[in-house]
Amino acid sequence: MKLAIAGLPGSGKSTLFAALSGLAPAPPGQPPSAKRVPAAVKVPDARLEQLRDIFKPEKYTPADLEFSDFPGIPTSEIKGKGELLGAMREAEALVICLRGFEEASYPYARPAPDPVADLKALLDEFQLADLAVLEKRLDRLRRDVTKPSRTQESDKRELAILEQVNKVMEEKGTLRGMPLRPEEDALVRPYGFLTMKTLLPVLSLPEGGKSDPAWTTALEGMGLKPVGIQARIEAEIGALAPEERAGFLKDYGITEPASARLIRAAYDTLGLIAFFTMGEDEVRAWTIRKGDTAVIAAGKIHSDIAKGFVRAETISFEDFKVAGTLAEGRNKGTLRLEGKDYPMRDGDCVNFRFTPPGAKA
Repeated sequence: MKLAIAGLPGSGKSTLFAALSGLAPAPPGQPPSAKRVPAAVKVPDARLEQLRDIFKPEKYTPADLEFSDFPGIPTSEIKGKGELLGAMREAEALVICLRGFEEASYPYARPAPDPVADLKALLDEFQLADLAVLEKRLDRLRRDVTKPSRTQESDKRELAILEQVNKVMEEKGTLRGMPLRPEEDALVRPYGFLTMKTLLPVLSLPEGGKSDPAWTTALEGMGLKPVGIQARIEAEIGALAPEERAGFLKDYGITEPASARLIRAAYDTLGLIAFFTMGEDEVRAWTIRKGDTAVIAAGKIHSDIAKGFVRAETISFEDFKVAGTLAEGRNKGTLRLEGKDYPMRDGDCVNFRFTPPGAKA
């Protein structure tokens, strides 16, 4: 799962990235470009830790989310801006960093923080960028459908769908929430429209975590769930040795690290769940979406497991804790055999039975 950290210049975006990743923040004032700085952040999960302690595996692998830091998005037209916004289309969601701190030396417009105005400015940039992509593609398709070719029929279908998308964009200024049938979604999603992506707003707060309640109220009124993070303090704490961090977090009244809070918010906002595979060789967490079936989960591990899927031996984490072993779970009837269409649940512990490629069924 890839998430892009986006924000206006000077929003505290790179400091937030440092707090999440433990990497040094990028120097301020970088010109807009497609260059990103990625970091895989491990997903903390107490359930996985308990499974590790039970199985004592050779390998222990938590799930991770990839966060990428990009240069700030300018509201003026300057070189590199198009490439910057284009590169963000590869992300599955956007973490929107909004400045909630004051700074006397702030070099940009509006020295006083106004997260709601900043968000609206960013949404305008996303809308303009999406309209530019749509206009270019629609112009091409309108020409192509008039000429006999091997792709003429598929071009007509694409044109019809993109005409609908364009109409929604012009009327609402966003594609978020636009209903699409599966075949329409499969055609539209590769464009990576920014106004279609899930947004996770983060208020970058000063030391002490002071925030104006009106900001949260306004953002929630826009259908968003903001997360407040003292990014600068947490970036400094994240650079310390692991054994020193807990004490400093406590001193600043921070109950858990920024990465844990933001990851939990990302899972909730994006509709993500975790399932576990376990044994003496490896205990591992995997991330899927709510509603994904057993065969989709199997494909996350390896495409051959999905292709040769037979059954999923499944037990919930809570039932496994009670049983203590898979054998006892089988005796108690809490270890179940599920088929391809079984909707996975958060915390499922799974062993996939499958027919390897080339093996006789």
